[in-house]
Amino acid sequence: MFTRYTPRLIFCFFFGIVLVTTACTGQTPEQGPVGPAGPAGPMGPVGPAGTDATAAQTFVGAEECGSCHEEIYARYQTTGHARALTAIDSSTVETVLANGHNGIDMPPDGYVWEDIAYMIGGFGWMARFVDSDGYLISGPSSQYNFENELLETDAAWAAYDAADDGVFTCGACHTTGYAEQGHQNNLAGVAGAWAFDGVQCERCHGPGSLHAENPQGVTMSIDRDSQACGSCHVRDERATIDAEGGFAEHNQQFSDLYNSQHFALSCVTCHDPHMSTVSADDELNPNAGIAQRCESCHWEQESVRKVRRHLGVDCIDCHMPFTAVSAVADSERLMGDIRSHQFAINTSATAEQFSDDGTQMQPYLTLAYVCTQCHNGDTAPVLSAEELSTAATGYHTPVVPTATPEPVPQETATPEP
Repeated sequence: MFTRYTPRLIFCFFFGIVLVTTACTGQTPEQGPVGPAGPAGPMGPVGPAGTDATAAQTFVGAEECGSCHEEIYARYQTTGHARALTAIDSSTVETVLANGHNGIDMPPDGYVWEDIAYMIGGFGWMARFVDSDGYLISGPSSQYNFENELLETDAAWAAYDAADDGVFTCGACHTTGYAEQGHQNNLAGVAGAWAFDGVQCERCHGPGSLHAENPQGVTMSIDRDSQACGSCHVRDERATIDAEGGFAEHNQQFSDLYNSQHFALSCVTCHDPHMSTVSADDELNPNAGIAQRCESCHWEQESVRKVRRHLGVDCIDCHMPFTAVSAVADSERLMGDIRSHQFAINTSATAEQFSDDGTQMQPYLTLAYVCTQCHNGDTAPVLSAEELSTAATGYHTPVVPTATPEPVPQETATPEP
């Protein structure tokens, strides 16, 4: 018999069947919208501040770099950069100087080695010295010039007069890790301080402590722009080439390049910065620091030369003459001891090489400085400016052969009967 609870039992029975059927089919109801976020919890404790990776880097020195980059380090040791500045003390005076390094076997006149703190240069041209108080040494016998076979000059002491009361302000370009503040080794005459003497690897690549700790994870910077070299290979202004006494002043290769038709090229296009252009070595430096030669781009000019007697002359003999002076020069031959990087030659017979006051070099090379270095009466005969101009004009222009004229047939007269 049905009771009053019977409908409820029937409803529960059918509702249970629905639940079982839904579970067996694997269907789930559609998820509803996400509710609002609850209130934020309390802030946790603040950790210690992190370290700036760039500020944490320090200079480790070229020897540390050489422990992995052995071949590059060996080539670098042959360059002038490695000898830009050398500290003179009991550990270096015997090995670097007294054993005849480039012929230097004594300090400047009036000094002993204990009075010398640093030697500037001492590589391919000359050496200057800094005294024990940090001041540049001046005087009639204060600069040592090396032998120059090209100019036929012997090694000898020469006069040098330091500017700015002899304060050593060369550290920015002759050291690694330079800072304007302070005085290196507490020497009163030295402006600034640095991490290592000389132009070492990190002068161009930046501090390398992190790279030394993690070579695979931290890479070194590589700046191939010529302005990286130009930060030092320039004097007052890159747009001008300073001159004095009929020659350009030394250390202006970037100014030369900037004022040339090659201004868009970078220095490393032609030069290997890890090799010397002065001291060649059959094993370490067979190409004398040259990475790319002129003929690689100027092959058309190389194949055409107006003067056949010049077939044994290299491109740089004319387009990179010795127009600058570091140590010695020959005024009669118009020849210094440093090559120009201007390249372009003005073939006019009346072109002037310098400004009216002689303090600035023009942004081209004149025939006097290009040709006189050979046409001086010794190597080749002396020629007038007009003769040189005639030979130089169109020097690399191919000669177009003149067409052989064909005979014009003449009308034969008709013989009279």
